[in-house]
Amino acid sequence: MSLNTHVVDNIAPAGFMNSVSSNDISIFKANLNSAFNNFKNNLTHFIGNIEIDAPQLALNLNTVKLTVVNEYHDYYKNNGFARDQIRLNGAVRLLKYTIPVMAYPIIDIPMYTELRDLSLECFFPNIDLIPNNSIVLFETNNRFIESFMAGLNYEMARELLWREYPTDQRGSYFRLFWNKNTIPATATPAYDIKEINNWNSQLGNNAPVPGQNNLVLSIKGDLLKKYPNTVIYLAQQKDNHTFHNELYPIFGAKVEPDIFFMGFDKTKDEIKGASKEWFFIIQERPGEVRFGLDVGKNIKNIRINLSPDTLSWDNVSTDNTYIGISASDSGNLATNGWGKDSAHMASIFYQKPVLIAIPANELLPA
Repeated sequence: MSLNTHVVDNIAPAGFMNSVSSNDISIFKANLNSAFNNFKNNLTHFIGNIEIDAPQLALNLNTVKLTVVNEYHDYYKNNGFARDQIRLNGAVRLLKYTIPVMAYPIIDIPMYTELRDLSLECFFPNIDLIPNNSIVLFETNNRFIESFMAGLNYEMARELLWREYPTDQRGSYFRLFWNKNTIPATATPAYDIKEINNWNSQLGNNAPVPGQNNLVLSIKGDLLKKYPNTVIYLAQQKDNHTFHNELYPIFGAKVEPDIFFMGFDKTKDEIKGASKEWFFIIQERPGEVRFGLDVGKNIKNIRINLSPDTLSWDNVSTDNTYIGISASDSGNLATNGWGKDSAHMASIFYQKPVLIAIPANELLPA
């Protein structure tokens, strides 16, 4: 280190010449130089005693990690909680994040179709084991649905960022898993998951109704292929053997060629614990008029006590590939005006809508 020891000699005593003698100035300079030299010597001695090559202490990463985690936890628990509250008129109100999510595209497409087309086994394992012409009851797996949707939105956020789309990667681009077209259109779609930036629970508890695995009715076979307008709903039995509290499907899905899924806003515990039994109703749509006779359920040529509701093709004469309208061909239907005119014949052949009620408890495991 180089210190300037000549700075005292350069002091101009011009300001003191009028009242101080030259001898006094010389004594002042000598005392100041002596004090300055003592300071320099002491500083040099201090620097010489510093051990430049002293060994460095080893860094304990585990200790550093625990310290950082503990400090952050305390900050988040105390300062963070206090920050998220605002006292208004004496009331404490919890607030959400003050920084809003950046605008993002919303894609209202049921994502089960993409999963189904990608891998049918991932969508529904062992779906090929469902018997033909059968009705089976399942329940949704919300943990799987939420994990699939979370991964889908995460990858979409990365794609947008890579394509330089302005994003903070907090958007909920996909929120529909099931097809919602089975219910009347509403202004706000009934999404299957909440906005992902508002998730605060474990998988399976981030749906609009947390923790609820809905019942899903599966129908495989020719029924809905031949009668696509069939009405299917869930209803509760009344004391007089009629039904009320009708619940229609809130979502649906389809696997080609003949497997249909309909989801209901009920759980198996709600069905089992009900005071009045629930039924799945399969009903022909009212207003779709059909004419004809039942298919071969009566013994041929037995025409006693027949009515339009019990008359089958085996009970009428079709030897000439057409139905006879003479009295001898009418069976015991004279009071219904068999062969009288077209209106009476239409009344006889009119097929009333069919309704089948299946006890829901019979489809649930014991």
